[in-house]
Amino acid sequence: MSYSRNFGFRSFENIVRNARFRVPATGTPIKIGAPVSIDGSNPGRLVAATEALAPGTGKGVVLYEHILKTGVDTSVAVPEDFDFVPLDAYAQVVSGPGVKVWFKSGLLNAGVDIADDIDPGVGLVPDGAGKYRVTDLLEDEVSWFIVEQSNASTGVVEARITF
Repeated sequence: MSYSRNFGFRSFENIVRNARFRVPATGTPIKIGAPVSIDGSNPGRLVAATEALAPGTGKGVVLYEHILKTGVDTSVAVPEDFDFVPLDAYAQVVSGPGVKVWFKSGLLNAGVDIADDIDPGVGLVPDGAGKYRVTDLLEDEVSWFIVEQSNASTGVVEARITF
C-alpha cells in the first residue's frame, strides 16, 4: 500500500499507529515516511528525528493520508506535494516491530549510494535532517530499520521496522 510516490507498506503485522500530532506550521514540510519524534518543547507537535534518538514511544515514521471526502486534498497545490505532510496538518506516527516498508532513495541521506551502501542486513537510522543514513550494526546505535533488499535500478529499498 502506497502513501506517496516514495513510501508505502509491504506488511502490517504489529503495526502501531499512534495518535495524531501536528507537524510544524512553518519551514520545510516533512516527507511522508521520514523519521519523526514528538517535540519535547512543544507537546502535540512532531519534528524530524535526530540520529541521537533511540527508537521508542513517541518516535517513528510519519504517515499522512491525502484524501478528503471529495477525494482531493485542497492543501495540495502540485502533484509533488503529495510526497509531503502539509504544513500545520495532523499526521500519525507509525512503528511496530516487523512492519515492512518500502521507500525510494529520496528518503535516504544524500551520501548514501543505493548500489554500494544498501545491502541486506544493514541498519538505517535518522540522519537528523528528515532522512535515513546507513549504520554499521556493530556501532552503539539502535537501528530503526533493517534492510531486507534494495534495487539500484528503481531506487527502492525494502526494510523492516525494529521497534
